[in-house]
Amino acid sequence: MLALIAVDLSHEPNRVVEMAGAWAARLGARADVAYVDPIANFAPLVRHADLRRSVQDQIQHITLEEKTRVDALVATLPVDARGTGRVWDGAGAVAIAEHSASYNLVLVGTHGRQGLVHLVLGSSAERIARWSHAPVLVVRNAPPASGGRVLVAVDLRDHAEVVVDRALPYAKALGATVDLVFVEDAVNFAPLTMEAPVLALVAEHVARRRTQDQAAMLDLLNRVPAGARGKATVEDGDPGHRIGKLASNYDLLITGTHGRSGLDRWWLGSVAENILRSAERSVLVVHLEAFGGHAEEEGTDGDAHRS
Repeated sequence: MLALIAVDLSHEPNRVVEMAGAWAARLGARADVAYVDPIANFAPLVRHADLRRSVQDQIQHITLEEKTRVDALVATLPVDARGTGRVWDGAGAVAIAEHSASYNLVLVGTHGRQGLVHLVLGSSAERIARWSHAPVLVVRNAPPASGGRVLVAVDLRDHAEVVVDRALPYAKALGATVDLVFVEDAVNFAPLTMEAPVLALVAEHVARRRTQDQAAMLDLLNRVPAGARGKATVEDGDPGHRIGKLASNYDLLITGTHGRSGLDRWWLGSVAENILRSAERSVLVVHLEAFGGHAEEEGTDGDAHRS
C-alpha cells in the first residue's frame, strides 16, 4: 500500500509525521511526505522583468529549503515505511486531493479549529477528506502497539455495507477488534401535542424501526470475521457529536462520506465532518461512491467520490 502524509511546514510537521508514520507502519504502508508550496506560482504575477527574475530566484531558493526539510521528515519515518519527499505547487487541500489519485491512503494532521474561526477558514483536513480520491486518515493519536479497538460508524439508511467492507482491511492490518455503531438522529415527539392514539402509533413505529435497525446491525456485524467481531449498537442523538464522543474509547474511528460540497453541503452539512471536529481520536474517512481513484492495492480500496 502506498500512502501520502500531507504536512504543513509551519505547524508541527515533526509531530504529524511521527504519528502518521507510526500509523503507516502499522498498516503496512510505504509513505511519501508532501508539502504544498502556496507561493511557487507567484512569480508570473510580477510584471517587471527584472523583479520577476528576482522573485523566481527567491522562490527557487525557498523551494530547495522546503525540499530539504521534507526530506529530513522522510528520514524520521520507520525504515519499512519510508518513501519519498515531495514539494508541490498550488493550494494546499486542492493539490493534495489531486495528487491523492496516485495513493491508496492519505494521512493528515489537524489544527482542530472550532467555532467562528472554523466557520470562516474551514479546515484543510476536512477539505482533503471531502475531495480526496483515496481514504483519508486524520491522525490525533498514535496507533496501538498491537491489537486495539476500532469503531466503525455506519448509517443504516446509506451504504452501511460499503463502509464496513472498506473498514475491514484496516482493522485486519491492525489486528483490532471491530465494533459497529449506528446513531439515529431521531425526532423528539415529546413536546408535540398529539392525541393519545396518535402518540401510541408513533411509539409503535419507533419501536418497530428500532427492532429492524438492531437486526440490520447484527447482519452487518456478521460481515466482520469472527476473530475480530465485537459488538453492534444502535443509539439515539446527534450522530456527529455522539459518534465523536464514543470514539474516545477506541484507537481508531472509521466512517464514510459522500464528499458533499457547494450549496448542498452548506445546507445539509456533513456528519463525517462533524465527527472530524468532535472526535479526539484518529478518524479514517472512506468514500461511499467510486470516482476513478487509484486502483485497489494490497486489499485496500483507494477509490473515492468528489462532488
